[in-house]
Amino acid sequence: MGDLTDFQSRQIVNAHLAGASVIKTATLFGVSKAAVSKVMIAHTNQRKTSSAKNRKPKLSNKDRRTPKIFV
Repeated sequence: MGDLTDFQSRQIVNAHLAGASVIKTATLFGVSKAAVSKVMIAHTNQRKTSSAKNRKPKLSNKDRRTPKIFV
């Protein structure tokens, strides 16, 4: 993955998301299957963390307070 440019990585992601298999994607771009897998894992992890940053919290600070007296 270190040998690939950002453009090549995006092309691999787009080809895979369009439905190309890992083997077909690797053959198409002349890289190993492991490289395609690493690019896809990095893309998935980046997408998970970036979407979590933009999400509003479900609970407000008032909702997070815990009750002090239990009945």
